[in-house]
Amino acid sequence: MFDTKNKPKIVVIGAGFGGIYVSKGLIKSNAEIAIIDRQNHHLFQPLLYQVAGGILSAGSVATPIRAIIGKNANTFVRMESVIRIDRQNKKVFTDQDNSYNYDYLVLATGSTYDYFGNDSWKKYTYTLKTLKDAVNLRNKIYSSIEKALTTKDPDEKKKLLSFVVIGGGPTGVEMAGVIAEVTKKLTKEELKLEFSDINIYLIEAMDRVLGMYSEDQSEYAKKSLEKIGVQVKLKSMVKNIEESVVETNEFTINASTIVWAAGVKAIGAPALLDDIPKQKNNRIKVNKFLQVEEDKSIFVLGDSSYFEDSGKALPGLGSVAKQQGEYLSKQLTSICAGKSFDKEFLYVDLGIMATIGRSAAVANIANIPIKGFLAWLLWGLVHILLLISFRNRLWVFTSWIWTYFLDSLEARNINASYAKDLD
Repeated sequence: MFDTKNKPKIVVIGAGFGGIYVSKGLIKSNAEIAIIDRQNHHLFQPLLYQVAGGILSAGSVATPIRAIIGKNANTFVRMESVIRIDRQNKKVFTDQDNSYNYDYLVLATGSTYDYFGNDSWKKYTYTLKTLKDAVNLRNKIYSSIEKALTTKDPDEKKKLLSFVVIGGGPTGVEMAGVIAEVTKKLTKEELKLEFSDINIYLIEAMDRVLGMYSEDQSEYAKKSLEKIGVQVKLKSMVKNIEESVVETNEFTINASTIVWAAGVKAIGAPALLDDIPKQKNNRIKVNKFLQVEEDKSIFVLGDSSYFEDSGKALPGLGSVAKQQGEYLSKQLTSICAGKSFDKEFLYVDLGIMATIGRSAAVANIANIPIKGFLAWLLWGLVHILLLISFRNRLWVFTSWIWTYFLDSLEARNINASYAKDLD
């Protein structure tokens, strides 16, 4: 479907951090660019948990792809799913019976949650990877509380007011923290609801939460969670999940809301390149130029790629995908201009950070561990700057002011039909 002849053709699959930054950088290149994604928006996943908590609206963390790319004669966006890649003829095929030729193919298809072989648990749990996920979880949290106020069955009420988050990484810690904060806010508005009636559990199989941080920061995170009402259960291996039931090696919890945040694996790219060997978490190994060794016209970015740096694979972070996208856009621009491709990708570690409820966070910046209110302020500043558009930055900043300083939650409407329409 590329019409212009004699120009290199680049197809970018996925509009996450990697896909959107490589696409932005290619706008002025001498190439025809097709951006293909299942959705029409770029999603800022690090703040999805705040959408689920009713702190942010869905529009605050999503930006239309065309609004980012702008009107460019050499670029077009298509909302489709790629179902097959013909590497021999350099062509991709979509679920809309369309095909696109390419000279260079960029795969930035992201990741999904890994249930470690227990896929039957999916239907009983909520996750946080898409807007639909976040809105559905928000609907569940707030509707459970509303139902708890009307039921006459004490056991049902206890189940409705019990929330389980599985996985003590950043997403799990942040989600458990936001549930504690928003439910505590609701108890101030509803006289018949006591925070002591609400049970929030964070279940982690290891001996500490936030295992990628220092032991001191992990302990701080645990105590901070417990301070705001989260019951942290360490060394607890989930054995089974059924409807409203979580069974571990030590206890069983009845809870109507169960959130899975225990692990991720690459999606999209691994299936499309089914003959390419996979690494840990189903990721595809790339060389120092982000190319697939078996086919150097294909590049893999972000969560889908396995890139070794000093003997270790880079983590699945937005900052990694962003840097890879920016790097690759420059390299492909050079190639399309007839220049050499000789600069290796070099990742600059800008640090990691996670929030623990209101005004508490942990961060490692330039190998300097930070915790507490200062880490929380840094976390907020970094996430504001990482948002893709000024509009999103303004919306998020305004919502945070409204929530944290005026103590108000304005994005907590229960609207199930909206969530269904997002998929």
